Amino acid sequence: MLKFILQTIRTIATIQTIRTTLTLFTLFTQHSYSQWQWQNPLPQGNILFGSYYLSSNTGWACGDGGTIIKTTDSGNNWVINTTQTKQSIRSVFFVNENTGFACGLYGTVLKSTNGGNIWDKVVLNTTGNLFSVRFLNSTTGFIVGDTGIVFKTSNGGINWSRRTTNVVRTLTSCAARDSIVLSAGLNGTLVRSSDYGETFQIINPNNTNFLFDVMFKDANTAFIAGAYGTILRSVNAGLSWSEHQLPLTGGFIQFRSEMTIQVSLQVTTGTYTKLQTPDQAGQDTGLLHPSSSIQFRHSM
Repeated sequence: MLKFILQTIRTIATIQTIRTTLTLFTLFTQHSYSQWQWQNPLPQGNILFGSYYLSSNTGWACGDGGTIIKTTDSGNNWVINTTQTKQSIRSVFFVNENTGFACGLYGTVLKSTNGGNIWDKVVLNTTGNLFSVRFLNSTTGFIVGDTGIVFKTSNGGINWSRRTTNVVRTLTSCAARDSIVLSAGLNGTLVRSSDYGETFQIINPNNTNFLFDVMFKDANTAFIAGAYGTILRSVNAGLSWSEHQLPLTGGFIQFRSEMTIQVSLQVTTGTYTKLQTPDQAGQDTGLLHPSSSIQFRHSM
């Protein structure tokens, strides 16, 4: 009997020791994890896919993990906004200093009414991936994405309705000027509306590359940029397009503003590659770059 009592006491003591150890381990790990903070790069490390500047000082960028970050000092410092989602955000646009919209994968749409500090979810009737959001003015806006998706709002984003485009390939970008709306996408896909996005017609840009960005310079002049150095130009509000040849076999082109394009590409380390891009008069401006990963900017 005494032996049984001693064994019971030892068992209870062992259980208490285990409990104490687990408690200390839990407290230690909670304390340790609370001391870890993201250090580099700041303010976060997710891949970024889109950006929009409302002014020379104020802008936003968006990316994976529900990331939206904001700068108010021309990009020198950034703060992380609260988005309430972990889905990848691919495009962000602000109508004014307070009201902004963002869209991303799996039908994600967000709206902010306080300059991007907090974002609320907007329900759209789709689970498709959405790649670009743009507004013509404070009330009329567009969202485009997978399988030729185009959504339009006429009341500042309160309600969205889908428009027919008659294309099935992904639309990656959109732009609006006056009554004209353009949306470009994969494999040379391009649609155009002349009635504020109510109806769309398919346009042949005579190019089958992936098209990633579209913009208006003015009411008549528009540009499309894409893979393999693709730059397309229209002088009749998107009805027809001509190609500007760049001596590139790879690379990715995006528009930084209504007057500036940016080209990113790879060249062999230690060699110089001459790049040419049309200037305002349609001539070529040559630039020399000696690095393996290069970018240049050109005013149009």
